[in-house]
Amino acid sequence: DRMTHQEGKQSIREIIQRFFKWRPPTWRTPEMIGFTIITTIHLALLFTKKEPYASIFECMIVPTLLLWAFRHGRSRLLCLALIFCDGGDIFLETHQDHLFLAGMASFALAHICFIAMFSITGTPRTLIKRPWILVGYLFIASSLLWWSWFDLPIMLRIGIPIYTLLQMTTASSAMAYSWITGLGGMMFLTSDCLILLQLAHKVSPLVQLILIMPLYIFGVFFLTTGYCYHSHQLERKKTPQSIAPCSTHPHHASLHLWRLLPHDWILLSLPSTR
Repeated sequence: DRMTHQEGKQSIREIIQRFFKWRPPTWRTPEMIGFTIITTIHLALLFTKKEPYASIFECMIVPTLLLWAFRHGRSRLLCLALIFCDGGDIFLETHQDHLFLAGMASFALAHICFIAMFSITGTPRTLIKRPWILVGYLFIASSLLWWSWFDLPIMLRIGIPIYTLLQMTTASSAMAYSWITGLGGMMFLTSDCLILLQLAHKVSPLVQLILIMPLYIFGVFFLTTGYCYHSHQLERKKTPQSIAPCSTHPHHASLHLWRLLPHDWILLSLPSTR
C-alpha cells in the first residue's frame, strides 16, 4: 500500500510537471516546511484579527522563500527581489501613513528586479511575438486606474501609476517566461489591484481578509519556485551533451547518487556548471 501511495503521488507530480512545465518543490525541505507553517499561522491570525501577531508572521513568510531560493536558485536578482518584497511588508505592516510610500517604493524595487530577471531570459522577444499579453494587462491596469483615480489620496496619485506600470510589466514578463510564473504574476497583480481599490474605498475591508494576502503569498511562491525550476530546465538544455554520458565526471556521479535519494528537486542542489 505504501508503494502504491508513493507511485500515485509520483504520477500526480509528473502530470503536473508535464502539463504546467513545473514540478512543485518537495515540502520536506526546512524552508518549505517553515513556509507552510508560517503561512498557515499568519492566515489563521489574520482571519481572527489577532494583531500584531498576524503582522509579525506576515513578515516571516517571504524570508522562508528567500532561504529556499538562495539554496536552490541561481539568480541574485530573484533573491534581491524577495528582500525588497519583505522590506515592503515590514513598512506596510507598521500601519503608518508616512511609511506607506516607503513600502510602495520597496515593492517597486522588487518589481524592477523581477523585470530585469525575466528580461535576461529573453521575455521581451516573447512579448513582441505575443502582444496580447501586454495589451491585456495594460487594459486591465488602465481601467482600474481610471475607475479609482479621483477617489485616491492626492499624495498617491503620482506614485501609483508608476507602480502599476511596473507591476503590469512584471506580470506580463512572468507570463511570457512560463505559465507557472505567469500565474504568480497574475496573483500578485490581482492582490495589488485589490489594495488599489481598497485605498479608493471601492471594495469592502473584508476583501483584505479573504483575498489580498492569500493572492500575494502564493503569487510570490509561484514566481519563486516557477522561475527556479524553469531556469534550471533551460540550463540543462544548454549543458553540452559530452558531459552527460561521461561516468567519471563528478556531476554525473553526483547525479546518480542523488537519484537514489527521495528528493524531487535534487538537480537544483548540484553545483553550477558555469
